[in-house]
Amino acid sequence: MKSIAYRRDVQDLILSPSKRIKDIGKRFKIENPNPWDYENSYLERISMYPIQDISDCIEKTNPANGQPIPKGSDRFHKKAIFDTCIIANHIVTHAEEDKVTKQYFDRLKILHDEIRRIGKENGQDIQIIGVVAPYSQLIQKWRLTERNEVWKRELRRIHPSNPVPLLDYQDMLDGPDNGNYYYDLIHLNSIGMKKLTFTFAKDFKAILEKETK
Repeated sequence: MKSIAYRRDVQDLILSPSKRIKDIGKRFKIENPNPWDYENSYLERISMYPIQDISDCIEKTNPANGQPIPKGSDRFHKKAIFDTCIIANHIVTHAEEDKVTKQYFDRLKILHDEIRRIGKENGQDIQIIGVVAPYSQLIQKWRLTERNEVWKRELRRIHPSNPVPLLDYQDMLDGPDNGNYYYDLIHLNSIGMKKLTFTFAKDFKAILEKETK
């Protein structure tokens, strides 16, 4: 789902380069004083649009609908919500393992092994943690129990002696304020990022304490 959204970002860059480059340029002008490469400074949120469900979302955020953009939002934000609503409109009703699933996790094992190998070469014992990221409660129908079970089984298969823990945050931001935490249906804004970071830090600390006992 996320890969589709990112491909659409690239598509926008190709089809409307001047608009996208101008927006990217504004971001680069802001000096980054942090040790990490990217700072999520987006304050735009889904709740700026009175969306009730996916069909309502598609109607109200369609870039061609001529409706005024709410204060605090912009055309990029409106289109991002629209694009993710289009994706969410295609409901996945099952999550079953198949040949492609096995290929995906076999390749993931190669990546994990390489990360751990490089870590050992540099004197680091790297432990990998799987994270199921939160996303808007407007797409709760995507939350299939079977999907998590597939991940757990496959992670055990590719790492039988050193299993990868899976932290599930899909619904951690659910509630009446859910729309305040997301830039669009998939991506968190700055407020949501901070809440996720705080929760992950607590869980990460607990994992470290468990391993050191």
